[in-house]
Amino acid sequence: MTDVSALLVVIPTLGTSPHLPSVIDDVGQVSRLAGVTAVLVAPESSCGALRKEWPGIPVICETPGGGMYGAINLGAESLADWDWLTWINDDDRLLHGFEDLWRCAQAAPAAADVWYGEVDYIGLEGGKLAAMPVCRRPVDVPALLAAGLAPFTQQGALISRDLWRRIGGMDASLRIAGDFDFWIRAAASGARFRFVPGTVAAYRMRPGQLSGGVAQARREEEAVLRRCNLAVGRARRWMASVRFRAANLPRIIQRIRRTGRLRSRQIYAH
Repeated sequence: MTDVSALLVVIPTLGTSPHLPSVIDDVGQVSRLAGVTAVLVAPESSCGALRKEWPGIPVICETPGGGMYGAINLGAESLADWDWLTWINDDDRLLHGFEDLWRCAQAAPAAADVWYGEVDYIGLEGGKLAAMPVCRRPVDVPALLAAGLAPFTQQGALISRDLWRRIGGMDASLRIAGDFDFWIRAAASGARFRFVPGTVAAYRMRPGQLSGGVAQARREEEAVLRRCNLAVGRARRWMASVRFRAANLPRIIQRIRRTGRLRSRQIYAH
């Protein structure tokens, strides 16, 4: 076990991403702030090389067959204690605004179970494609989830230890929709969400990533919605969806202009 940390950043990786060094650099910038620790979780075949390349970062060897969400659970268990958790893919970015998000959570830890900010789509070489839609009214988060809409993304979110332990971490049986399932269970448990304006992270679009499995992702999300306990009326879901799309219309237009795609899923698919 490593030492106690206020913020734990879990980086699940296969150890082969050419973007991993930039992720490590981003986390290193955040680690200048007090109480931030990162851990890498990787297949056993990659652990030795990762430990050699980054001797200052704990490397956890993942359980075979556990998948990405099992790796995140393992990373969360690698610390004896922590107050907040986030995870980032090994090809994404943490931006300067992430520090502001972390400061907000530190300043008012009892105000929310999940703090989240804004996230950009970036291309393979790192250029911005578009800003991702985000819910600026946290009270609408449960209704959006019940409607099958993602109100924010994991790259820009901080999760409290109490919430993580209360709902039992990630569902490692899922391949793609584990994030959506976690937010659904969080909302059903009565979790409190807080939004912090500002771009905190970036999601890199690249060929072959898990999110590209659009059909499977949709099937998993539909299964999650069927089994969830999130009781939100149809009218409330509809109103929240209308507000969400209206508030994000400039972002949607920007996405269409820069990518030629109307919906996020179309970007993933292409």
